[in-house]
Amino acid sequence: ISIAGGKKPDKLKQLTAQMTINSHDTAVDLKFDDNTVHFYVYAKGDVIFASDNISDAIKQANDSMGVVIGDNLQYVWKRSRKSAQPALPDIAVGAEDAGAGSIAQCINAMLEKEGINISVNALIEGGETPKSILNNTMKDMQVLDLTGCNIEEVLYYVSCGSPVFSMTGSTDAVLIIGYDSNSVVIFDPALGTTYRKTLTEADEMFTAAGNVFFTYLVK
Repeated sequence: ISIAGGKKPDKLKQLTAQMTINSHDTAVDLKFDDNTVHFYVYAKGDVIFASDNISDAIKQANDSMGVVIGDNLQYVWKRSRKSAQPALPDIAVGAEDAGAGSIAQCINAMLEKEGINISVNALIEGGETPKSILNNTMKDMQVLDLTGCNIEEVLYYVSCGSPVFSMTGSTDAVLIIGYDSNSVVIFDPALGTTYRKTLTEADEMFTAAGNVFFTYLVK
């Protein structure tokens, strides 16, 4: 920098204001989704994990010998369950979906058990998914997407009296409705019958289909 008619400065000075006034709004507005459900894993008296994904919470609780608690302080999953659960009663497909595919029939049977009579197939043809149908119709229930869990982990819900919807292929599904120490009881609308599979056979079948499970609990 040269200044005409002046002395060349030996050193430049940079002056900065010690205080500034920010004219922009610096308030942080945190918005929460009131519909988000959170799950907490308790083990040895402490919360060790929290998530909005029930499957992740169950796996953490299973590995840590813990339990899963929901927002309303209700048990959502426990390692302990009945040693055996006879086949749940009142599992049948309503007339509305008698000729539909096994996915629609399984969802229909779950709804029929709770006294809800609708045509599930019509809703699926309208673009709804099994999960959205359960969420939209079971207003008094907590619908749980257990995708990613294994057969041993989902049996807790059968012990609580809730059938578990389980995919067996890209277009086929069954309901798990009972179990004992060695086998599970399966309601298969495609075959029109109820049968047993060993735990190993059932695990292989559900794992091959991606371990896609849905169920519900009373709120």
